[in-house]
Amino acid sequence: MKRILLLSVVMLSVVAYFGCKKSDVAAQNDNSNLGTYKGIFVGSSGTITITLNSDKTVTAVIKVDGQIYNFTCTQTIQINKATTLNFTCGTDKSFTFSIDANGGNPQITNLVFAGHPNALMNISKELSTRPVKCYEGTYTGTSVATGTFNLIIYGDKVLGIGKTGNDVPYAVAGTISNNQITATGVLNHATFTGTVNGDNVSGTWSYLTFSGTWTGVKKQ
Repeated sequence: MKRILLLSVVMLSVVAYFGCKKSDVAAQNDNSNLGTYKGIFVGSSGTITITLNSDKTVTAVIKVDGQIYNFTCTQTIQINKATTLNFTCGTDKSFTFSIDANGGNPQITNLVFAGHPNALMNISKELSTRPVKCYEGTYTGTSVATGTFNLIIYGDKVLGIGKTGNDVPYAVAGTISNNQITATGVLNHATFTGTVNGDNVSGTWSYLTFSGTWTGVKKQ
């Protein structure tokens, strides 16, 4: 009986140790360029995850229409320094990723993705106190065809990117409070409102005389 109790105590201690250690490591990266960055892809539809590790290695994975693309980078990162990295996948897919020394202001530029003209990505850093939630969805409405509409939600911020049926991309920015989303188009000032319900988001949009609905499902 004593051996069983001792084993139980040891197992609980191990679980507690590794549980705390994992949390501590994540918190360590909150003000560093190290860590995980998550985002959305539009042109068709997908998500992206970039990870900068403490051993100075980097990984990038883009999932588009159920396909997984592993990108590589030959550069070595400098910890807690402003960083610009070039990623490639084969000869016809590439992008540039840049961040500040503390992991702020993540940007993706020079995006080339064969078969997906006018593709866009938006990304944010995941913190120990602020997960990044990525949603893939669509919109439809009066006098317009159905198009792609994807979102990332982090803290009280909402960033969305979409694409019309004729391959014209657009960006949306806004806030979320008590699971209620309010956002506007960055260029055309279309309005988007909606609600988060578990892993689902949905709402309405309007622009001039046009209006419709949008929906999405959490993917990561």
